[in-house]
Amino acid sequence: MFFAEDDEPNIVPLLSVGPSGRFEVSAEARRWLEGQRPVPVCVVAVVGKYRTGKSALLNRLINAASGFTVGNTVQACTKGLWMYRELVPTEGEKMILFVDTEGIASLDANCDHDTKIMTAALLLSSLLVFNGQGPIDEASLQSLSIMLRISRELREVTGAEALGAAFPHLAWVMRDMALRLEAADGTPLSADEYMESALVDPPDGAERSEIRACLRECFTRRNAFVLPRPCEDANLGRLDGNPGLASAAFRKKVGEMRTWLHATVAPLRVADPTGDAIVTPSMFAVLCGHVADALNHDKMPVLGDAWKLMNQIRARDRRDALLESVDAELTTLERGGLRSDEELERCIVDIVGRAAAAFAAECPRADDMQSALGERLGVLATAVRERNLERARELAENATQDVLNELPADAHRAVAAFIRHDTGDVFRGRGGVRGCWAEAVARAIPAWIKAAAAPSPRVAELEQQVRALQQA
Repeated sequence: MFFAEDDEPNIVPLLSVGPSGRFEVSAEARRWLEGQRPVPVCVVAVVGKYRTGKSALLNRLINAASGFTVGNTVQACTKGLWMYRELVPTEGEKMILFVDTEGIASLDANCDHDTKIMTAALLLSSLLVFNGQGPIDEASLQSLSIMLRISRELREVTGAEALGAAFPHLAWVMRDMALRLEAADGTPLSADEYMESALVDPPDGAERSEIRACLRECFTRRNAFVLPRPCEDANLGRLDGNPGLASAAFRKKVGEMRTWLHATVAPLRVADPTGDAIVTPSMFAVLCGHVADALNHDKMPVLGDAWKLMNQIRARDRRDALLESVDAELTTLERGGLRSDEELERCIVDIVGRAAAAFAAECPRADDMQSALGERLGVLATAVRERNLERARELAENATQDVLNELPADAHRAVAAFIRHDTGDVFRGRGGVRGCWAEAVARAIPAWIKAAAAPSPRVAELEQQVRALQQA
């Protein structure tokens, strides 16, 4: 998918940052997220130092020639967190939401601001892509020393001994790599093996070991990727919007990473008292608001604290999905034609009952939403009953009119045919549908007798037949 030159960019701010440093979920992002289907959402966020090509990498992973803003100056282009306003389909029903972040150590940001940006990216993503320059060395590891502060604060507010479950899957990207990956003895290493060797504690220096231990503990799921320089330096400024300028080797490696990402990325989950809740787009909007509020109060966001609100959103999404399903089933039922009261009621009870039972099992703590669902289901069922009665009235009226049209020619034969009219089971028994037939006959009797009086001397016999039909 590539953007045309006159297409509106599909990039909107997710968490914007005001002049005072206050975070806020943009109205545009919230409105768009709340309008999406309740599908599992996998959030892929890219972090790294400013002006290292994070946004350009995201555009490649999305397969968009132009999307997230890139630039050629030392000024950081991205402020806060931005999102690609399109859910990218992947395996199963999962959808991917791509998020770009403000670069760490931007020239006009302080350490607290960097910490907040990184915290938001960590807690709001299920896959975190760290866009590093060159090999994993002391300099690149120190750029992630911010993780030490984040992990300490998160451990303090949650009391958790192990932090791995609270953090996303890490994909460490080594950009512009010209060096071969090999061990000290010259043995070739894969990217993953190289990263693991780089995270081993060095024999000297507790400080150097601390960041490595932190990364190993926080990112229990981790992989690494090597990307060669995309093109010659002279073309770097024109690479965005001109994917053909990238070398074949770079395109191949990015393609491999994209394939891995789609196969590996998992939905974002948030722990609640009953287990992990899979996040949908509307739930993600709530999470973003929770994170922004905590950061604005200089607190470490704890997503589990938002479980009550998350449960409401999940229940609302499930309610809407069940109502849509019930409406479809009732529509199919009506397309089957007129039904007797008894048969129709059996079908309605089955369809509505299954939906109510499913909601109760999946959203056990949403009593208010359960009541609202029951009311909506009742409205749908009542509408189906009324339309079935209207269909019965129409059929009965048409049948009596057919008899009236035949009366002048042969009154007795027409009425006899009506009495024997094959209506199936729908007009038998008692109830509203049977009543429609009786009402139609009652209204038709005077017209039948009047029409039959002139051509037939047996008016009394005809009247007797019709009244017997009315009383049947």
